[in-house]
Amino acid sequence: MSTVRKLYHLNARERKPVKPPPVIIPADHVALANVLPAGGWPQRGLVEIMVPAEATEVMSLLTPALARLSRQDRWLGMVAPPYLPRASILSFPGIEVSRILQINPHASRSGLWTVEQLLQSGICSVVMAWPACDTELMATRLQQAAVAGNTLGILFRIARFCRRVYRTGLRLVLEEDAEGRVVYRLDDHGNRVAGVALERRSADLSARAPEPGCGGRNILRSP
Repeated sequence: MSTVRKLYHLNARERKPVKPPPVIIPADHVALANVLPAGGWPQRGLVEIMVPAEATEVMSLLTPALARLSRQDRWLGMVAPPYLPRASILSFPGIEVSRILQINPHASRSGLWTVEQLLQSGICSVVMAWPACDTELMATRLQQAAVAGNTLGILFRIARFCRRVYRTGLRLVLEEDAEGRVVYRLDDHGNRVAGVALERRSADLSARAPEPGCGGRNILRSP
């Protein structure tokens, strides 16, 4: 069955309406808005985005919303971001790079502890992280911290390593094949409840990526 037909059958299912969050951040992405509850990202809470591989281009789904958030008086937080997503964020023309806060935790410290503290502090409108571990305690504590700090937490994870299903926040999965890219929203049991096909878009990183000191605030590892 083709991707288009599978999406048609998936979205045609009768299902219970999703109660929208009280406040949302507009996705500013026409296709993605059809999958997100109430058409946007939650202002607070935890979002999990699963991708096929670390090099998968996913930031184009978020950069319009990040540009909107960068005009507020809080930080855009990134904890130990990989090169490609970091370059995508710093090179997006609508993002105020002076509002970016990057933290690279020392090897002896837990990156998830850093994420939790940033979420709970309330100094960031969004905190993005790329965790390698997979524990229910992690998801529960980060969700609680995000709510307490009125912050949006976004975890980018490799799909094949996500063996557990947590009933926490919003869960999306991005898949790629020869026909293009598809984003699905998952329910609390890991089942697909909505999906939308996206145009295939490869990250244009041929341009010179910003150097660490060219924008944003970069807290480097301790010696």
